[in-house]
Amino acid sequence: MISRLIHRARAVALIPALVLAGATGQTALGQSPHLGPPMGVPFGRSIGPPTDNVDDFLGTWKISWAGSVGRNCPCQGTLIIDAAGNGELMGYWETLSGTYVLRGKVGYDQNSWSGQFEKPNDQADFPIKGQFLLMTRESGKITGSYQPRGTAIGFPVTGTR
Repeated sequence: MISRLIHRARAVALIPALVLAGATGQTALGQSPHLGPPMGVPFGRSIGPPTDNVDDFLGTWKISWAGSVGRNCPCQGTLIIDAAGNGELMGYWETLSGTYVLRGKVGYDQNSWSGQFEKPNDQADFPIKGQFLLMTRESGKITGSYQPRGTAIGFPVTGTR
């Protein structure tokens, strides 16, 4: 009889701990029920150092692209990329229809650059603005795409030094 009372007292003492663990989103073992990377670490990546270098983007690129920016595509032109500070890069994309400015941040592994593009002071009724993604490749190459605002698909971009 006494052993039953001791067992029941122990069980009752555990109830507040289990309720508290459930209220804070943790299991009784102290682990979060949603396992994932620590805050600020990209999913599926190690916490180790980046595998590439942001300097791989900087400089002048000869690029080719398809799609709506420029005339008579596939088009060719120049993309000049500089550091803009605060972890951002700024690019100047020379086309037959003018110069577009690209602004964005480099990804965690420093091999992808994504952001927004637009032609400054564009007085057109429907100025071309949008988003882009470029990735550095081995041997001084970049690949990626740009997507003008209001379109459903992106257009390819490739480049070499």
